[in-house]
Amino acid sequence: MAYNAIGAIIAIEKKAQEIIAPATKAQESLADDICAEKEKIYSAKKAEYEQKIADFKKGEEDKAQRLIKKADEGAEEAKKKLDEMYDQNFSKWLDTLFKNVSGQV
Repeated sequence: MAYNAIGAIIAIEKKAQEIIAPATKAQESLADDICAEKEKIYSAKKAEYEQKIADFKKGEEDKAQRLIKKADEGAEEAKKKLDEMYDQNFSKWLDTLFKNVSGQV
């Protein structure tokens, strides 16, 4: 009788394992699916952030180039003004300098 009871318990255990096997497989599959979806979301967000960073970097580089161009234009304008002042006042400055050096102020 005990042998039959043990056999019945083993049979019940086998039947229980057969019943829960699909659920166990589904649980494993679900865990894999969740992991894959998580990686998919991570990759998409990473690509999105990398694009935002690239766009920001490009915008800042463009802004820096505009500032450099503006500074270069300002320097060129200042150089032109100095050249004009030099051309207009060179002989006057030279004459003043000569008078200062020679004591004819």
